[in-house]
Amino acid sequence: AKAFIEEIKNMNSRMGIPSTIKGKIKDEDIPLMVKRADEEGNPLYPVPRLMGKEEFVEIIESIRE
Repeated sequence: AKAFIEEIKNMNSRMGIPSTIKGKIKDEDIPLMVKRADEEGNPLYPVPRLMGKEEFVEIIESIRE
């Protein structure tokens, strides 16, 4: 799994896909982003795992620059 993740990161780099979003995510946008992400995942829709709102915030914060 670690090798797979590393290869995805390498592919993104080769294709010029950034790992962060610079200056695009405002603090006031995060609650709506979290709400919409939370609505996407549910037990009837095939997602790898369901996450809590705190986890969504962590992910959004990790891609902000």
